[in-house]
Amino acid sequence: MPEAEEQLRSRASLTTVRSVLGALILVALLGSIASVISYRADVTEARRQVRARVAQQGRLYADSLGLHFDVLRSELQRLADRGYPALARRDASVLDSIREDRTLFGEGVVLFDLTGRVEWSEPALSLPPEMQSQPWFQQVLALEHPTVDELLNDETSRLAVALPVRDAGKLVGVLVGVVGGSDRLLYGVEGPGEQLLLLSSRERVVLPLSEPSWSHAPDFDGRVEALRASGGDATWTLEGHEVMAEAFPVKNTGLQVLALESEETSVTPIRRRLNFQLAFLLVVQLVALGGFVLFLRRTWRVFLEAEKRFARQEKMAALGTAASLIAHEVKNSLNGLKAATSLLESGGDPGLVSRTVKGQVERLSHLARSLLSFSKPSDLRRVPVQLDALAAETVQALDSLPEWPEAEVVTDLAPQVTLESDPLLLTTAIDNLVRNAIEAAVAAKDLGRVTQPKVTVQVLRDGPHAVLRVDDNAGGAPAELDSRLGEPFFTTKPRGIGLGLSMTLRAVEQLGGTLRFERLASGSRFELRLPLNPESGA
Repeated sequence: MPEAEEQLRSRASLTTVRSVLGALILVALLGSIASVISYRADVTEARRQVRARVAQQGRLYADSLGLHFDVLRSELQRLADRGYPALARRDASVLDSIREDRTLFGEGVVLFDLTGRVEWSEPALSLPPEMQSQPWFQQVLALEHPTVDELLNDETSRLAVALPVRDAGKLVGVLVGVVGGSDRLLYGVEGPGEQLLLLSSRERVVLPLSEPSWSHAPDFDGRVEALRASGGDATWTLEGHEVMAEAFPVKNTGLQVLALESEETSVTPIRRRLNFQLAFLLVVQLVALGGFVLFLRRTWRVFLEAEKRFARQEKMAALGTAASLIAHEVKNSLNGLKAATSLLESGGDPGLVSRTVKGQVERLSHLARSLLSFSKPSDLRRVPVQLDALAAETVQALDSLPEWPEAEVVTDLAPQVTLESDPLLLTTAIDNLVRNAIEAAVAAKDLGRVTQPKVTVQVLRDGPHAVLRVDDNAGGAPAELDSRLGEPFFTTKPRGIGLGLSMTLRAVEQLGGTLRFERLASGSRFELRLPLNPESGA
């Protein structure tokens, strides 16, 4: 019993620990999931904001460059409005205008004929050959519309602001203002991870002057084309990093602004915050777990101390109950012996005195045997036993009970019911069952419930089992017997110490059988069921 109770306590403790640990793990898991969901939402929002910022910034720069080139075209148009003859002669008014616009056209102004031949340049410029193959030159000739583009085959990233020159409504030449490439055109790029590129009509980087290395990759032109085809925004992977890219055309030019911003600049702080949250959650969980372990240890110690105190109190209470019952039983027997001696002294019936003394001595003997058997259970020893004969002997041995003369004991014993069993344990079980039935039936008569106490002992075969039934007409045991059947020192009889059923139940369990209690219309039935000896022919 102590080992079973210890196992139950261990299981209960493990269940509690598992429940608390499961709750802590669940809280940690939910916290982690919430942090990850929040992280994903924050990343999505950060990317949206970055895209909005990239779009706003790129569009702003493209519009600013468009206005800047509009100013250049206007100044160049003011020069062309002087008329082709004045331009061709390069008279003083033309030269004065060119000098005034030196801050706008820092490299100079050039007049080309329709074949791309330089008629004049102010100041003298070194220009790449085959000007007629330049895209912007062909565009001006084809559309007769001003444009801005890069001077190809040029090492200095110069830009050409070109517009058609007419004479009497007829296209006669191309006037070009040459602007030196300068990173100052890409002003305001200060944020970490931000980058602006000015691309020509052929997707070549014009600005910044120090071109990034990835712009020379073979697939760069294809990326820009795909970017323009997809609506102007995409996510690129450049040198192992994800970058948000968006392209914006510069109005009335062949140029376009490519705005880039690394996602790391927006996602890294959020990822750092997620790591901090997860680390903080882990620390909280570890602290909570440590606190729980300390609390559990302290609670477990208090529980063990309280359990020890309770066990001592329970033992003392059980000992007190047992002592009270034993003293009561001994007192009843001593009173019976005292009454017998008094009757003998007064010249009473010697036979009655003898039966009384014999009954009380038997009661005290049974009490001693019960206490000894309960305190030191006997070892199991199986031998062939004839149940009907053993039951008959055990019932006959109970004729010394004081209650025997008042009770009608009927036996119905099937012959030759043999099984492998321990005779001592089996005799103890039968003796206690029949003794309890006789005492209960006689007590029912004393209380006026029945007129004739009756006990029936039956032995029979039921398939592979031998069955011993003990019935009485005592009116039925109290309801509390159902839940306390076999509990030591629990009794519902005015006489007895409550060890009979406890010893019977223990003996039956040792023999591998079962004990069943059943309420009958007139009383109670205890049924002892044991496996038959295989050699009995069952």
